[in-house]
Amino acid sequence: MKYKTMNIKDRSITYEYHHRSVENIRYELKGRHLKVVLPQYEDKNIEYYIKHKKNWIYRKIIEDECSQDKLNEKNYDKNKIKVKDRTLTYAVEYARIKYIRYYFKYGRLLVKLHPSSDESITEVIAKKEDWIYKQMLKWEEDEKKLKQLTQNKKLITRTQQEFVKTCNHYLELYQRKLSVRANRIQFRDTKRKWGSCSSKRNITLSKSLQYLPDNLIAYIIYHELCHIIELSHSPKFYELMKREYPHYEREDEQLEAYSYLLNAI
Repeated sequence: MKYKTMNIKDRSITYEYHHRSVENIRYELKGRHLKVVLPQYEDKNIEYYIKHKKNWIYRKIIEDECSQDKLNEKNYDKNKIKVKDRTLTYAVEYARIKYIRYYFKYGRLLVKLHPSSDESITEVIAKKEDWIYKQMLKWEEDEKKLKQLTQNKKLITRTQQEFVKTCNHYLELYQRKLSVRANRIQFRDTKRKWGSCSSKRNITLSKSLQYLPDNLIAYIIYHELCHIIELSHSPKFYELMKREYPHYEREDEQLEAYSYLLNAI
């Protein structure tokens, strides 16, 4: 069979269609090839049915090509686009949000869209072209500093058992010091945060902490335990931080350096 082609926003697809003894229309998408199975009684132009599902088709294509999981893959060029005289690597995430959200970090862009968005990624990025370009230029300067800062730093090699033991040590130490008790401790593959603390005193620690030196693991744990006392980053919170880390900005700078190292893997 000779497949036909069609544009879906800023992507092109090939498609085929068949009439079968089925009750409902079926859409099967593999890569950029679409197969449509139609009930016998459906007699409209095939492109009508494809356009009817264009947002779903486009979202599936983008989720496959530009997923956040692929954002850090080396030599992955499907999710790149020109922004003025620079090349931008980007990822797309669909979530039930009211407005488009843009996150720029380590030279890469994450765009969050609503599943029913009618705009192409090209249009969405063009909307913020000037802002994105400024972020790219700023990142080029920041990266020079981070390369200098990480010149003599290496990620720590420790087993998961050693990591959990280290965390438990500092959890017990700082819970006593702060006279607090966490309700639950959990470890997750979080990419944007080293840790978090909920209003229910549940603390989540990133598994990436496993690669950090002990003093920075301790710092993150102390930081999250302080949130049990003061949930927001208020003046009171920073007063608590200064009791143990009077120059906490230094630790923050070190965390930024290790975050860069992890993202450079």
